[in-house]
Amino acid sequence: MLKLPTKSSLLKQLEFAQLRIPLTSSQSNQLIRESSGYEGECVLSQYFVENLNVEYIALYDLHLEENQKEFQIDCLLILQDEIYVIEVKHFRGEYEIVRNDWRNVHNGFLIETPLVQLNRAKRLFENLLKKMQVNLKVNEVLILTNEEFILFKSDHSKNVIMRQQLRRFVNQLNSRHSHLSDWHVNVSEKLISRHIIESKYQQKLEFDFELMKKGMRCDECDGWLGTTRKYSRKNLYCLSCESKVDLETAVLKCINEYQLLFPKRKITVNTIFEWSGECVSCHMIRKVLNKYYIPVGTTKGKYYLPID
Repeated sequence: MLKLPTKSSLLKQLEFAQLRIPLTSSQSNQLIRESSGYEGECVLSQYFVENLNVEYIALYDLHLEENQKEFQIDCLLILQDEIYVIEVKHFRGEYEIVRNDWRNVHNGFLIETPLVQLNRAKRLFENLLKKMQVNLKVNEVLILTNEEFILFKSDHSKNVIMRQQLRRFVNQLNSRHSHLSDWHVNVSEKLISRHIIESKYQQKLEFDFELMKKGMRCDECDGWLGTTRKYSRKNLYCLSCESKVDLETAVLKCINEYQLLFPKRKITVNTIFEWSGECVSCHMIRKVLNKYYIPVGTTKGKYYLPID
């Protein structure tokens, strides 16, 4: 059983926005951090799938709450008799340990050791398991997934695993007996049910609709979609790579992107028509909205809500 790595709403917003408007310096840095975190989780997930041979359950990017305190777990690895709370970092570069910080040996840039966040997550998670009456040993480990990362002056703690040491860690897990039962599945399902979809601490990004480039994007190359006599009226094609896209699918993706970037704005036929770059007709947009969304109001002031 897996709860696979997924892109956060913040990462999706930034990825969508950068194709339509120049990002600020702060937003660009956020994009780099969010992309790095997601990439690290994907690297670890793939490594476990290919190399971890015992029975296990892996839950990625869990946001939980204990005693009114939110905490995040990058990867929760459930085995027969124990659970690993795993902090995943995809840092790049050469660092050394300076007190409670890691310092880049080339530019002096300091980052707080991820072990602080990891220890907090483990402590809160242990308390949560006690309330759930789950009696499993909890281990914590920091996994650095980037092969281009080096940490000098490390105390070689067993809780810190470099990319080059990942095989040894997995081999140790493979050497243990791990048979999962319905009880383990039930525990994982209860944890997933506690997952907080939108954290109260999640940063809210706001973009100016008028400044955004309008149009419908191609998923294959991030180009822009258009029409051509080459295909029927049921399709669009990419003006860059010429990939063909079903019209209804393209409209749905266009609406979803608009929703994510402008959660406070109403979804109307005219707004989506403008957002699409007037690439498809209002008739087609209305047809898709009526099929997949809930209409609210009269004809003149009608808008649409997503179906939860």
